[in-house]
Amino acid sequence: YEIKECDWSSDVCSSDLKAQESAFLNATPGAAVIPAAGSAMGYLAGGDVLKDMLFVDSKKGLDLSAFDNLAPPVLDIALGGFPHTVLSEDFEILRFDFRQNRFPADPHPLEIKVTRAGLCTGVAQWIELELDAETVYENRPAQSAALGGHWMHILYRFPEALHVAEGDLIRLSARHDRLDRKSTRLNSSHIPLSRM
Repeated sequence: YEIKECDWSSDVCSSDLKAQESAFLNATPGAAVIPAAGSAMGYLAGGDVLKDMLFVDSKKGLDLSAFDNLAPPVLDIALGGFPHTVLSEDFEILRFDFRQNRFPADPHPLEIKVTRAGLCTGVAQWIELELDAETVYENRPAQSAALGGHWMHILYRFPEALHVAEGDLIRLSARHDRLDRKSTRLNSSHIPLSRM
């Protein structure tokens, strides 16, 4: 599956990584960079509520599943406000060390192990900012988070809901084009435990 856009960042971080590289090259050596680093974090998400939000299937006996192809592949959503199932451990999709002067666009392969059986509809994403060596802020989806964690979350919608079993693998390949924070790409494939 190919999942195209992603807004992993915020107003705190520059959206143009090439311009940020140039700024760092001209910065005072040893100057504090805040935030020091940022990561796009994620987990496999699913459940009936998300499935009903993201996929049409059939209504009153009429098959409308072809309309699923028209649904947006990426949704901005306050995920803490919607019941859903977390189907994996948290994982880092991409990480940028803002103290460095290079942000390579190399593919970042990931292999995510399913930790809970269920219906997987996509990847939930949030940001984690390392403000300094001791202070980390993240807006991981949680119903208990004040104001939903402030920033919106991202939900990468798979083209179809996947029935996954504990131990299955979801292979992802994340890539960023270094120009726009909305340019992260994820490709994925599902490998059932029975085929390993």
